[in-house]
Amino acid sequence: MPVKSLSDSNPASKDPRTPQEKRAHRLAQTHTQVNDKKGRKRPCLLKHLPGMERTLREGYHYFKTVRVKDVTHARASEWMLDNFYIIEQTLHQIEEDLPKEFLNQLPKLAKTRLAGYPRVYALAIELVEPGHGAIDLDQVVTYVNDYQKTVPLMIGELWALPIMLRIGILYQLTKAVALITAATLPDGLPTVSIQPASPVRSGNETIVANCFSSLRMLSATDWNKFFEQVSRIDQILRHDPAGIYPDMEFETRNSYRNVIEELARHSKHSEESIAWAAVGFARKAQNGASAPLPGRERTTHIGYYLVDDGLKQLETKTGYKPGLKTRRRRAILAHPTLIYLGSIAVISLMITLGLLSYTYRIGGSTAQMIVAGLLGLGLAMEAAINLVNWYITNRVPPRTLPRMDFSEGIPTGNRTMIVIPTLLASAVELESLLQDLELHFLRNPDPQLTFALLTDFADAPAQF
Repeated sequence: MPVKSLSDSNPASKDPRTPQEKRAHRLAQTHTQVNDKKGRKRPCLLKHLPGMERTLREGYHYFKTVRVKDVTHARASEWMLDNFYIIEQTLHQIEEDLPKEFLNQLPKLAKTRLAGYPRVYALAIELVEPGHGAIDLDQVVTYVNDYQKTVPLMIGELWALPIMLRIGILYQLTKAVALITAATLPDGLPTVSIQPASPVRSGNETIVANCFSSLRMLSATDWNKFFEQVSRIDQILRHDPAGIYPDMEFETRNSYRNVIEELARHSKHSEESIAWAAVGFARKAQNGASAPLPGRERTTHIGYYLVDDGLKQLETKTGYKPGLKTRRRRAILAHPTLIYLGSIAVISLMITLGLLSYTYRIGGSTAQMIVAGLLGLGLAMEAAINLVNWYITNRVPPRTLPRMDFSEGIPTGNRTMIVIPTLLASAVELESLLQDLELHFLRNPDPQLTFALLTDFADAPAQF
């Protein structure tokens, strides 16, 4: 019978996690059940904002009109009077970045005191409350990553986290100001933390200072960088067999993740499983199992299955069925020339026929109808072109090609030459072009970037 050591009998020795990891794990365990029932009335975060704004404005006017002699309260007064504009900016940003449609898509909690509220809001207040409004971004990154070891967060939740942090900080600030100024505290948000907050040593004025400092920090944070530090989907896509995804610019990477988010929203698969499916297709192509040799290089990149022809394979695997709006947009993009010219022709014909019908009803002769048709056709085509162009501009979103991120320099394998086409009319013009070329070279000292002129004489007998 093996001898059990003392360390084996000690539960603490078996758990190498830090206290923060354990706290994040305990919080995640309470969030494993999410209320996804449609049509059920849920509490809305947005309804609390007017009350908080009203209390904060009352506090601002109190500090502005009442002379506060107490040193402690004078400190809070200074913070409020000097930084109230930050509150206004924050409220405006919350309203702008948290539309009701987006808020309704966020997973909601069930079977907790925060039932019906977004899961990511509960995570945010757990980050705000223990520090009395003071937050550290590095600790936020670590805590969110620890939380996701138990319960992964959706892409939308990660983007909503900065707004939820702002709401949590504003509520902490509202409570502190109300206690200092005896203002009316609005019906507040439920703020339930699994870790009791430690006593505030310096009072509510410290909370006021903490909250303003945190709001400033949030405004100065690069949330794109933060997102990719905590996004499990981004970490999965970085397994791209072609090795291209990590070197792409942020907007391109984000467009890839948006596709995954869309597929998950309209299928029974999670975002992580869809991301791994895209990586799996690319790996099979790399091994030569799913693509012929000529097309293998493209199909080894995950982008082929997210924004290119391979998307159909991913949609089939996930059971995704595009809606009417998506099918219509895809039909337009699949036959752009036919749709564009056909729409102009149909609209022009309808306008011309309407004009001819009107001419006929008012007793116009055959000659008059011919003249009306010929003159009206030109006007009808012009109106149709303007109408179709307006519709396309406003209804069909632009598509950008996937781009690499060369902001830190062009890699060795992507040596580039910029060619400037021009015609040579005189020796003076040639000298000017050479000077411009030299300036371009001096302004772009990257060793992988070169410049050249593609020239011809203005009186050349034929094109080369």
